[in-house]
Amino acid sequence: MLGLDESDPRGFTVTGGLPYAGGPASAYCLHSIASMVERLREGKGARGLVTGNGWYLTKHAASVWSTERKPDGLPRNGLAAHRASQERGLETAPAVVAEAPSGRAVTETYTVVFDREGAPARGIVLGRTENGQRFLANTPDDRGLLEAFVKVEEVGRQGNLSVRDGKTVFGPA
Repeated sequence: MLGLDESDPRGFTVTGGLPYAGGPASAYCLHSIASMVERLREGKGARGLVTGNGWYLTKHAASVWSTERKPDGLPRNGLAAHRASQERGLETAPAVVAEAPSGRAVTETYTVVFDREGAPARGIVLGRTENGQRFLANTPDDRGLLEAFVKVEEVGRQGNLSVRDGKTVFGPA
């Protein structure tokens, strides 16, 4: 049906499928990601696709991995501090978490939570303040903003942190 050849030497899975190398709940994909990274580092391909279902087929995950960097090596809208940290490579010291973050910041990762009707309901952002401290914040309660977070890559997005009703809020600049 898909035109896949059973004798393809690459195989269909890097972990053998859920019954053979499974893990709890959605953690199964973590095994696939680790296996894919090992294969890519060994030079067995320039790109890899990892997909999987979790729990009772209620969660789907998909990611594309590559051995090649983006041409500029940075997410869009990255701050100068973000660029410098990428050039240094992985940090060896634990990140300092901002107790009451405020001011300029940049996203490092984020997620959008959907309601039962399939509409974006809220956003959660992890990132760095201008002085390099890590923060966790909500997005404003703005459906248009959340839809934009779904349509466009927001890693590296600059914004401002403020406190509203006792919660830290990341508002894009």
